[in-house]
This record gives sequence, structure tokens and C-alpha cells, in this order.
Amino acid sequence: MLIASVRRKRHWLPPLAQGIGAWLLLMPISAFAAQPSVASSFYSFETDVGGYVSTVLTNTTVMAIVIFLWSFFAVILLVWTMVRWSFGRAGVADLLNAAFLLLFTKLLINTFDLLTKGLWGMFSGIADAIQSAVIGHVDVMFLATFVQKIVSLISVPVPSVTGFVSSLQAFGVLFLVYGVATALSVVAYITTVWALWGYTLAKLVGLFFIPTLLWERTSFLFDGWLRFFLGFLLYGLIARVNLILVGVAMCAYFHIPLSTLGSGSLAGITGSYVYSFSTETEGIGLLTFLLIGVVALFATGRFAASLSQGASVNVGSALGSVAHSMTQLVLLRGR
Repeated sequence: MLIASVRRKRHWLPPLAQGIGAWLLLMPISAFAAQPSVASSFYSFETDVGGYVSTVLTNTTVMAIVIFLWSFFAVILLVWTMVRWSFGRAGVADLLNAAFLLLFTKLLINTFDLLTKGLWGMFSGIADAIQSAVIGHVDVMFLATFVQKIVSLISVPVPSVTGFVSSLQAFGVLFLVYGVATALSVVAYITTVWALWGYTLAKLVGLFFIPTLLWERTSFLFDGWLRFFLGFLLYGLIARVNLILVGVAMCAYFHIPLSTLGSGSLAGITGSYVYSFSTETEGIGLLTFLLIGVVALFATGRFAASLSQGASVNVGSALGSVAHSMTQLVLLRGR
């Protein structure tokens, strides 16, 4: 009787384990289905942030602080120039240089919003052109949605009692695939949002660094801000290209035409991708493609930093050179 009872328990053990495994594997799919649209969340964030930035840049208190800083550094510049004049170490050219520096920095303050929007639009336009040429649309959140759609279609054969060990192995690999795919989807979302986040951060604080250009010893602060700002512009461009490449690689792996990916809605992706994972190569191949996408997106920041740090930014010296050239032109016309 005891032996028979044990046999009956062993008979029910595989179906019970299969049921628990299936329930665990359905959890990521349920999570995908329950979460709100990543695209709508991103575009809502982009709209809200744009409104907040405009509010800050037009706020009277903020502008008063900026003008105070500009006036403070302007006084330092003029006093230093006059001191040099009194000791015979400065002339009319130095006074004109100071006047042009004041004019340029004030103009930069007044056109700051327009200039930063133009640069962001230029880099975004380049990214849009590349994405439109490859996949046919400019939805920046396409990869996160694409990964979720693909993962929901991946399955393994129905487990059997006789092949319990192989079925358990297949379920384990599939669960790992779900985990890596979820990580890829999350990283794709973070990568897209991070570019906008950095651009917004740089824009919110950028106005306060412009007055530092009036004094040579503090102009490095604006140079550092400019490098920071350009870094995020490059990050946004490289991130979009990285997202496109990851999407193209996954389309190649699943034999999905890019025209389907370019539809935007991904409604054309149907059917089911059944993997037995009976061999190590089958599981490793799928995981490798997913991991390559994760690593590529994580490396976006390093790529952008390499480009931004390669450029030597010295706006203070550049403005000084422009002011000197304008001064020489005025003096020549006055002769």
C-alpha cells in the first residue's frame, strides 16, 4: 500500500511541477500586458518637460538671477579693464573687446532657448532621418514595444511526463529568455528617456553659466557645461542608431521583414515562435542576440563620451577671438 501510494505521488509530481513552471513563466507576459504603453508615457513626459522648461526659462525670478550674475561679471570685467587702462596696460581696443564680450553674452542669454532647441532639433532630425530610412517611421519607442511583442509569442512545446527533464530544461531556458528580454526592453526605454533627461537638465542650468564667459578665469565653467550639453546631444543620436541596429538584428534572428517593424503598430507580427531548447546552441543563440542588444545600449554612454571628450571646447577663448576681430574691424573702419 505504501509503495503504491508513493508511486501515485510520483505520478502527480511532474504535472504539478509543470503547472507551477507554467504559472511562473506566464508572470512576465502578464507584467507586459498590465503595464501602460511605454510610447505614450514617453511622449507625455516629453510634452510635460518641455512645458516646465519653457516656464523656468521665462520665469522673472530666474531671469533676474541670470541678469544679476551677468551684471556682476560685467562689473568685474569693466573694473579690471579700467584698472589696466589707468596703468597704461590697456587701450581703446581692450575697451572695445570688453564691450563686444558684454554684447555677445547678453545676446547668448536672450537666444539661449532658441539655440538649444535648434541644436536638439538638428540632432533629433538626423536620428529621425536614419530611422525613417531603415525602418520607415520615427517612433523612438519602437524597440521596447517590439521586444514585448516578440517575447509574448515565444513558447516551448507542451511538456510531457516522459520528457520531464527536457521539458524542465526548456522551461528554465525560456524563463531566462524572458528575463533577458525584459531587461532589454527596460534598457531600451531608459536609453531613450535618458537622452531627453540629460538635455533637459543641461538646458535648465545652462543660463546660469553664460555670465562666467565674461571672466577668463571662470569661463571654464561654461566650457564644462557646453561639453555636458553636447554629450547628451550625441548620446541621443547614438542611442537611436543603437536602437535601430538592435531592432534590425532581432528582425534578422526571427526572420521578420523590416517592413513589418516599420509599420509602427507591430500588428503584422503574428504566429508563435516555438523553441524546444533541446540543444544548447538553440538557447545560447537566442540569448546571445538579446544580450548583444543589452550590452550595445549600455555602451551608448561610453560612445557619446568618447566623441564629446575628443573635442576641445574653449568658448571663452573663442569669444575673445571674435571680440578681438570685431574690435580690429571697427578700428580699421575708423581710420
